[in-house]
Amino acid sequence: MIKAANFTEAHKSRYLLPPYPAVYLNTYITNLIADFRDAKVSSHLDSGHALFAEYEEGHATTHAHPVDQWQVYVSGVAKLAKETVQLVTIQYTDAWVPYGPIEVTKEGFALLALWPNERRNL
Repeated sequence: MIKAANFTEAHKSRYLLPPYPAVYLNTYITNLIADFRDAKVSSHLDSGHALFAEYEEGHATTHAHPVDQWQVYVSGVAKLAKETVQLVTIQYTDAWVPYGPIEVTKEGFALLALWPNERRNL
């Protein structure tokens, strides 16, 4: 299977992520491949998920995700575990392995998150 996304088209559906525990900043999501909000749509679960996340100033405490993930830091200024993130940085984290905290400056920060086959980790 091959899936591709046009960023310009996908970005038209950008949305503000609702508040959730451990995150104290506005997060805007552009789903590129699949949409983690609708895990009931089986047509995309076998191919994983790719998203572009844009963060406004604020912080996220140490937290974890229920899926393995690659994060590619592409713009802005932030600190991860109190170390300044150099662009372009690539980070891999196993499912449920805590990472952080993340501190985002007033400039904001953006990354690509790549989540492989979600079904394997649920």
